[in-house]
Amino acid sequence: MKTSLKTLVICLGLGTLGLSACNNDNNQTSAKPSHITLSGTAATGAALNNASVTASCQGGSGFNQPVSTDRNGKWSGQVLANSLPCALQAKTANATLHSYATTSGNVNITPLTDLAIALASRKHPAEWFKSNQAITDSSINAAINELNQQLTGKNYSLPANFHLFNTVFNVGDAFDQLLDVFQASLTASSASIKDYNALLELFATSGNAALLPVAAPVLPPNVQTCASKNLPTATLSAIHDYAGDYQDKSTPSTGATIFSLNTQTGSLTANGINATIRQVCGPNVQNNGTNHVLLTDKGNITLFKTTAGKYSAESADFSGFYAEKTLAITGCESNGADDKLGFKDAPQDFCSFSKASSVAIKSPDIYTFFNADKTQNVKVTVENNTVKSIQLEDNNYAWACGIGTLATCNGVNVDQRNANFIQFPFNATVLSPVNGTQQPLTIKNGLLIHIASQ
Repeated sequence: MKTSLKTLVICLGLGTLGLSACNNDNNQTSAKPSHITLSGTAATGAALNNASVTASCQGGSGFNQPVSTDRNGKWSGQVLANSLPCALQAKTANATLHSYATTSGNVNITPLTDLAIALASRKHPAEWFKSNQAITDSSINAAINELNQQLTGKNYSLPANFHLFNTVFNVGDAFDQLLDVFQASLTASSASIKDYNALLELFATSGNAALLPVAAPVLPPNVQTCASKNLPTATLSAIHDYAGDYQDKSTPSTGATIFSLNTQTGSLTANGINATIRQVCGPNVQNNGTNHVLLTDKGNITLFKTTAGKYSAESADFSGFYAEKTLAITGCESNGADDKLGFKDAPQDFCSFSKASSVAIKSPDIYTFFNADKTQNVKVTVENNTVKSIQLEDNNYAWACGIGTLATCNGVNVDQRNANFIQFPFNATVLSPVNGTQQPLTIKNGLLIHIASQ
């Protein structure tokens, strides 16, 4: 397309005004739409774990990718920058909550945001979400103010600088405790208000926040002691070897550090919740190990150490978890021989490997060597007469090379004398940690032999 001088002058004039009404058909571009982030916490007091979070925004858009909560109720997603406001819904099999985002940043999804929406929209939040009804700023602000007045007037303890939609909170803090008190108060008022859904209906139909139940008295907790659990009392120094970080081993497992114990300060963190140890109970000696119970200001945790030296921690409190400790390496060293591997930088309880038996399979060629009780094994995979991978493990540890993204195997050769005899001499073969430790292990020297008639 040709542009006349007259047209060019007009377009240049519009350009000085910040307008772009003139385009050359041969040079059209379109800006990529920008997104903003919405994030927050979904909780009833207890976190909504693995809840699906849906956004219904202006123009019919929503999150650009599926969004769900983690075990602490945390979620985050992106919407088009020009699509606000957005109605939000967090849903599990047992609970559905709603919220409203008018700007980017933190947006909570709780029973209190549900109630505010019911007041402002005069609809049950589930129906409001389906209808895609916008709420005016004045309506939502009036609902927030009314709820704050009722919460304060009915003896709820509000956190400092409290905003029920936007204040960032975590499971176990003052905001979360407010939600716990609300749930307890709703249960205590069941004679007049059947359940939470009934309260939402009342708020929607009447627009009367005074129907909020009075805060139930916070009763002193049933404080447990070592004596009440029929366990002896121990000191923090008695569990000093339990100190450190523990990785998630629940089903399914994230592998992340979810429990950390500091025996010097008497503090711990479990699932993101900080707690102080009130008492250490134990030891309780069992056939397969020893446990201690930690009584804290936030809940109880059981520590266990097997007879093989494996540490674990678990609790039904702190949103529930099971974790195992990454074991420390103490630098044990040994020498190998025929059918024995010597290690360097190894743990004291796995300082060498002695072969007692072996098996082999073909296509792929895999040779597996076992110790006497088969609690330890070395697996060697051969491809094109070269060692492709090595796996070394026992009940507590595992190392490998040549698997996935791990480093290739070096320092080991294939020596096949005949169809029935093959041996693998090792010399400074470095294996990467896979389980139970974060430190590599070196097979210092030694020789593994497989004879087909075995």
